[in-house]
Amino acid sequence: MRLLFWGMVTLFLTSGCDSDRFLGYNYEARKVAQSLKITGRISDSRTGAGVPRALINIGGQTASCDFAGNFSFNYLTTEDVGLGQTQPLVVSSEKYFSHVAELTLYPDANNLNIALEYAAPIVLASGHAGGEVWANVRDYQGVDNLSTVQVSAYYYNPGTRQTREFFFPMVRDQILDGETARYTGTLPESVEDQTWGLTTAFYFINPRDKDGFTDRFRYQF
Repeated sequence: MRLLFWGMVTLFLTSGCDSDRFLGYNYEARKVAQSLKITGRISDSRTGAGVPRALINIGGQTASCDFAGNFSFNYLTTEDVGLGQTQPLVVSSEKYFSHVAELTLYPDANNLNIALEYAAPIVLASGHAGGEVWANVRDYQGVDNLSTVQVSAYYYNPGTRQTREFFFPMVRDQILDGETARYTGTLPESVEDQTWGLTTAFYFINPRDKDGFTDRFRYQF
């Protein structure tokens, strides 16, 4: 009789329900549904403004922010992430350093707020006098992180009836502070033996830094 009793107890523990449930841990309650909601906001670390169209990649699944930096998407999973499982996280935007981390997912509330560091150079101001152009350029990683600055404009060739953009180097002639320098350059009225003549009423300042980030700023003559 005693052998029969213990045999029934053993059968109860090993079939029909697992031992975790029998001991009081509700395993099924920790199972995550197929769709796990994740919301949050991606912002600029300096200004606090939202980063439009920032891309969030969690475990290979992606979502993008709206124009205010907010996002909400459903992460699809069949895993039990309630026990603190992590997934690789990459948040990126064109002119920002990417944020790379591990994200712990939970079966209930998942809120993700990340501040990205702006990486691209910024033209603070520009002006011209005749064919001479100047520009004040800032790089938050320091003035020595600026690699090249160019001025460009569109020129027209009446012989071929073509329009083409020409680029001209600018040189640093003054450091304004640790992040900002002044660049000057020449934008000629014509190029290549006067076969191409300046045809637009605007020009562009094109900075590039050593991290490979670029930008493009348009100014009127």
